[in-house]
Amino acid sequence: TPATLWETKESHVRALALSPAGRVLAGTSGGGLLVELDGKGNAFTLWDPDRPEVAALAVTAAGATLAPCSRPR
Repeated sequence: TPATLWETKESHVRALALSPAGRVLAGTSGGGLLVELDGKGNAFTLWDPDRPEVAALAVTAAGATLAPCSRPR
């Protein structure tokens, strides 16, 4: 059954990925944040690049998170 994992004031979530720990990573548009969701309703901002959008997410085999962003504000 679908469930709400997190509610945000961002305009939308642009990208999703899984962290090496199995947590959901979300890249947003509006504030351009990289957020980690713990599955219990909590969200933690991992990165605020001062860009309006995190356009995509990828996690490498070594566990690094790649998060390309839009142009600066």
